[in-house]
Amino acid sequence: MKSYLKGLRLAAFLIDSLFVTVFILILGNLSCAFFLKVFPKFPYAIYISWAFFVILGVGYILFKDGFKGRSFGKRIMGLIVHQENKLPCNFSNSFLRNFTLFLPIINFYEFYLFLKKQNNQRLGEKISKTKIEET
Repeated sequence: MKSYLKGLRLAAFLIDSLFVTVFILILGNLSCAFFLKVFPKFPYAIYISWAFFVILGVGYILFKDGFKGRSFGKRIMGLIVHQENKLPCNFSNSFLRNFTLFLPIINFYEFYLFLKKQNNQRLGEKISKTKIEET
């Protein structure tokens, strides 16, 4: 495994996180302003709007590698996620690969493994039997 791959992976994750954050903030705020204008007597529209965009953001993080094995950040950094049979990662593998990022304590363990292990394989990757490589 190439030594700089960890840096590329971390940069791809940060790009994806920034993408989701900006997406939620911009579209969430625009939709809240719209709903307040259209439904001024229904303040719960704001909560519904924010919940919708947060759910979309979580969905992206879970299924981001299912888009032909490449999330937005991985495309920029030149990485791809493969299954064992060398096919690009699909949505079910992407879910298995990324759901551990949302589990308390396990996500810290994932980060520890990522920083300390030489083979660069996270727990989610072992579960989903996927591997990340350069394109």
